[in-house]
Amino acid sequence: MVPAQRAPTRAVAEDFSLEADGGSMDVDEERITAENVTRELLASRFQDAGLSVEFDGDGDVVVTHGCRVYVLPDPERRRIRMMAVFRFLDSAPEAAKLEAVNRINSDYILVRASVHGEALNFDYDLSLEGGVAPRALVLLVQRFSSIPHVAVQDCAGSLVD
Repeated sequence: MVPAQRAPTRAVAEDFSLEADGGSMDVDEERITAENVTRELLASRFQDAGLSVEFDGDGDVVVTHGCRVYVLPDPERRRIRMMAVFRFLDSAPEAAKLEAVNRINSDYILVRASVHGEALNFDYDLSLEGGVAPRALVLLVQRFSSIPHVAVQDCAGSLVD
């Protein structure tokens, strides 16, 4: 049985044009690759696109666009991980957390949800094989950041702070 399609919500169907955020990017800009990826390079590309960017206490890149998204090159520099973290209520039963995560993973394609203690994590890994255009990365982070709040509301609203 094929599940019914969800109607797009405002948060998921928003316009992802870079110009709408006040930034612009040169489409001929150098690709982000395993050889050149750094936290500083990632932050500069998001700043160039007009996104709100900061470094947290650990030096990780955090983009705030709908929600806080950690953008992390992996230690082997083969991929970039996007991650958003929410907190489950202390009273949330473990079975309900797992059910919510399973439903998110079933209903939402671009994100992977997981339970880590009291944390509800959303993540997506982007391969750097062949390089990634900065514009594509920015658009992907914007798209990724539009999903967690909607997924929480749909599948885990009563379980999350």
